[in-house]
Amino acid sequence: MDRRFRCGWRCTAAMLVTFLLLLGMLLTGCQHVKDTSADEEAARKAKVTAASPDLTRATDKDGNYIEVSTVPDAKGDVQKGNTKKAEATATTTQKAGDMKLIIGDKTFTVRLENNETAQALKAQLPLDLEMTELNGNEKYYYYSTLPTSATRPGTIHAGDIMLFQSNTLVIFYETFESDYSYTRIGSVTDPDGLAEALGSGDVRVEWRT
Repeated sequence: MDRRFRCGWRCTAAMLVTFLLLLGMLLTGCQHVKDTSADEEAARKAKVTAASPDLTRATDKDGNYIEVSTVPDAKGDVQKGNTKKAEATATTTQKAGDMKLIIGDKTFTVRLENNETAQALKAQLPLDLEMTELNGNEKYYYYSTLPTSATRPGTIHAGDIMLFQSNTLVIFYETFESDYSYTRIGSVTDPDGLAEALGSGDVRVEWRT
């Protein structure tokens, strides 16, 4: 006897309902996973941004180094955030400015470097120093310790004011090549006549603001 399974309309309806229920549960689960992943990603980005804003180095119109934040502003505008940060930092950047060297009846203007060494020295002016001759190209004086950031300049120019090691102030009055490391303090804006004023021996130099 041929007995084949036949499914009536009730059986078909039950199978359709079961399929729809399973499909609904599957879609709901996928949406939950997607929402959870999005929330975790947003929380991670917010934590990273709050803990360590992205800072880049730039220069203002005077050539001074400033730090510029690329964290978005309140409206999410990164470029506007950069501009506001740069302007705010540039207005607070300190410049060392100038000082004077008085040697006999001659006065020379020194343009100072924008660094901690120049600022620390300027804060201690005025100074009257008996400087010692060395090598026919420099005068030096053992001074108190100053902040250092030494590099090898290679070529030293007449009028350069340097710090050797951390406690030796040096005025160079000749241009020459050197392998020694120095921290720059500044340079005489017009070194004409500097060598003649310093002379060939020890000399008294007044350092003034």
